[in-house]
Amino acid sequence: MHRIGSLALALVLTACSAHATAVAEPSAAGQWGNVRVEPGQKQSGFLPVAAGPDGATQLPMTIVRGAKPGPVVAVLAGVHGSEYVPILASQRLREQLDPKELSGTVVLVHSSNPPAFFQRTVYYSPVDWKNLNRVFPGKANGTLTERVAHVLTRDVIERADAMLDLHAGDANEALTPYVAYIADSPDPRLVARARDMALAFGIDVVKARTPGVLDPAHTKYTSDTAAARGKPAIGVELGQLAQAPEAEVARVADGVMRVLRHLHVLPGEARPVEHPRWLVRTESITATAEGILTTSLQPGQRVEAGERVGTIRDFFGQVLAEARAPIAGTVVYVTKTPPIRAGESIASIGQFDDAPPHANP
Repeated sequence: MHRIGSLALALVLTACSAHATAVAEPSAAGQWGNVRVEPGQKQSGFLPVAAGPDGATQLPMTIVRGAKPGPVVAVLAGVHGSEYVPILASQRLREQLDPKELSGTVVLVHSSNPPAFFQRTVYYSPVDWKNLNRVFPGKANGTLTERVAHVLTRDVIERADAMLDLHAGDANEALTPYVAYIADSPDPRLVARARDMALAFGIDVVKARTPGVLDPAHTKYTSDTAAARGKPAIGVELGQLAQAPEAEVARVADGVMRVLRHLHVLPGEARPVEHPRWLVRTESITATAEGILTTSLQPGQRVEAGERVGTIRDFFGQVLAEARAPIAGTVVYVTKTPPIRAGESIASIGQFDDAPPHANP
């Protein structure tokens, strides 16, 4: 990607800097960033990320604190700026959640990456060109993206009892909706709790993923950051190509409500998915050249090992590389826009099983 020297971005960062101040160590259960909320209340405000050489930002959040005690559930949206379905779903959840009905607290982070949202970038922040979902748990004195990760880790994830990380296919990706949980952890009880949350969400494709790193100091991903701290977490992928259809927004909001019922934060029953399709293995197809990608792949399509699934050409139409499926399986996501760089993912191919990879403990 090329750096964007944008007046709009400068204005956003300047405005955020004016409001961003150092965050005191959270102590009271009802204080989140600049939001103070009492039992039975719903309040919105911001979680400041302090200024550095590359500016500052603030994360819009809503705290819904139940009239009755219970767990703290964090719901993150907008970790990638162009994933619009979860961002809009978080707005809907703000309206739907009634603190009088809650046992516990729901923390909604409506946009975890405002610079990327306002600049409409894919994957990366336009400030430091880092992927927020690759730098957790962040650094207090790092670049802006690293400082955002640090604040989210310290002030949201570490204070939560469970977490939902809501994603979508970015502006260049089409995908099959799925919900993921960490299926390989030293704590089988944590695995079971996360798996039950995934089943409660209501998507029938469930990805049992192996974490990258569960060292709390080097986790990279949001869900791994929670798991490394003993918190059950799920990642949701629903939405694609910078679109936000009503049906998808409603489906994400409904899935979060189902998980809150499962966790007994909301009253009512949350029936788990009865016949899930367990996504037990995925392999990425990686571009070997920079150029213009053409592919006819669609989410859910079946491919065979070695099958040609895309072609990369230069601007003059000359073939630079061909992409082939590394394994037989089903397309989980695929890049549907022409620009591609060497090392970037063209598609992910998944294999399914009728049973989860680990039995109940």
